Amino acid sequence: MEIIDHSKQFSNALNKCLELIRAKLKSPIPMEREQNGKMNTTLLYVNGKRIWLKAEYQPIIHLPENRIFRYETLDRFYTSNGELIPTQSMIEELEACGLINQVTDFIFDLVCRLINCKKTLSISFNLSPLIFNNIEYLNKLHQICLLYDVNPSNIEIELSEKITQKQLMEGVTFLNKAKAYDFMISLG
Repeated sequence: MEIIDHSKQFSNALNKCLELIRAKLKSPIPMEREQNGKMNTTLLYVNGKRIWLKAEYQPIIHLPENRIFRYETLDRFYTSNGELIPTQSMIEELEACGLINQVTDFIFDLVCRLINCKKTLSISFNLSPLIFNNIEYLNKLHQICLLYDVNPSNIEIELSEKITQKQLMEGVTFLNKAKAYDFMISLG
C-alpha cells in the first residue's frame, strides 16, 4: 500500500490560508506575532528569556483509506538563537509561571483561523491539565469558534496523559460541556 504524502499541498494551502487571514483580519492577537511574516510563530517572554513558539502541523493518516484524516498541532519552542527547546520542559516552565493559558490561546486561535479558511480540516491540540476542568476557559474556546464561524466538531481537544483518573472523574461536567459544544475529546 502506498501512502500519499500531502505535506507540500498542505503547506501551500496553509500559506495561502494565512495570507487570506492576514488580509481579512485586522485586529491583533495578544503577544508579539507575525515576526518575519509568519503567523504561526510568536515571541514569548518566559522568566526573562525570549522564546519563540511555533505551531506546526503533523498529519495523522488513516492507513486503510490511505488518507490524512486529521492534523495534530505541535508546539515547538526555540531559543532566540534558534535552538530547539524540549517541548515538555518548556510546557512545564510555562505552567509554573502562569503563561500556559496565553500559549493555548495562541494555538487555539491558529487552529480556528485555519479551519475557518479550509472548513474540511480537522485539527487537534493539547490541553494542559491546568486548564482541564476550567468551564470558563472551555466557554471561551467555544466563543472563539463562534467568532471564526468554526464548527467545534472539527477540533479535537487532546487531554494530557498527566491528567489523573481522579481529575477525569472530577471533570465530568467539563467533558459533558465539551460534548455539548460538539468538540472531539481524546485522552493522551
